Amino acid sequence: MRAIRWGILGVGVISDDFVAGLKLAPGTELMACWSRSPERAAAFAERHRAVSCSSLDALLASQVDVIYVATPPGQHKEHALACLNAGKAVLLEKPFACSAAEAREIAAAARKANRFCMEAMWMRFVPAFRELVTSVRQGRHGAVQSLEASLGFAQARARDGALLDLGVYPLTFAHALLGAPKTVKAIGGHEEVSAVLDYGTAQASIRCSSRAQLRNDAVVWAERARLHLEAPLYRPESYATMTVSAPVAELTPARGGLRAVTQRPELRRWVQRAKALAEPRVTLPAIGNGYAHEAIEVNDCLRSGALESAVLPLEESIAVMDTVDAVRRALQ
Repeated sequence: MRAIRWGILGVGVISDDFVAGLKLAPGTELMACWSRSPERAAAFAERHRAVSCSSLDALLASQVDVIYVATPPGQHKEHALACLNAGKAVLLEKPFACSAAEAREIAAAARKANRFCMEAMWMRFVPAFRELVTSVRQGRHGAVQSLEASLGFAQARARDGALLDLGVYPLTFAHALLGAPKTVKAIGGHEEVSAVLDYGTAQASIRCSSRAQLRNDAVVWAERARLHLEAPLYRPESYATMTVSAPVAELTPARGGLRAVTQRPELRRWVQRAKALAEPRVTLPAIGNGYAHEAIEVNDCLRSGALESAVLPLEESIAVMDTVDAVRRALQ
């Protein structure tokens, strides 16, 4: 197996997490890193036994095959283009860009340079998420009719706003199952956004917040089942499936006494809890902290010569940014 040589551009906390996952991806070699802060780069290199490059040009001139770009979103386009123009493959941390226009520019540069490029939306690659998406896309549960997804944390650091920092997760979930929406409605602001994506035959309700702890899960209502993707949305490891049965006929007035008993709130809650425990559950643990899966995808693509991931192609990342732009317009 050919070792894939990695470089790291940007050495914040997320790069430490990514490298922890990278070390669990077979056939991987971490070679070099660079940051605008030489001190932070040196400390990162020491922690992970890599070379700290003196400049971005030095990183681009190194023998790495692919560079993980984890700088702030406002610098994604600049740094992705620099890597691609230097002949390096790119794994670009989410959000892929700050707008759909920037996303298209990055994708065009990757295609012109004939180099691999992919968004580091790690959620898309963990086994439980992939299995749920596969089951829905193959029609095992019938057509999707509605879905809800949320991601929010109290006092979260969302420098670029809740929509860009957190909202891309539930939006990516909706795109994975339903594609691009026909219309978008939204309310909110910098710290919290709620949006409804309309597909004609289905709707997706999306919520993100940097000030409130949300459920951080997702629920899909299909023709024949309800699927509950359990928290955390960004790294799910299980989902439950409840088969949707035909509605039970209303009891006749003569049996009103029995109906009155079964409608008692405490009894209904007990029945709901019992049903939840009985729901079939698919559990597929992630490797380590979950970041290894996206690194494995990149490694496999580079070894096979693929220029895009079949799981998360560039057009899907662009489409998500189109929806981000549509939500922004709806908020104005």
